[in-house]
Amino acid sequence: MKTLKEQSKGAYDTYAKEINQLYPGDKYKPANYLQEVMDFLK
Repeated sequence: MKTLKEQSKGAYDTYAKEINQLYPGDKYKPANYLQEVMDFLK
């Protein structure tokens, strides 16, 4: 799991804006979805 987290760091940094983007049809609108996922994976 540690290796996976380290390898994904670059992708998170690069795509954070797209990952956190909200769309009109979204029912769940967190302020920072990516951070929620990262916290869940700890």
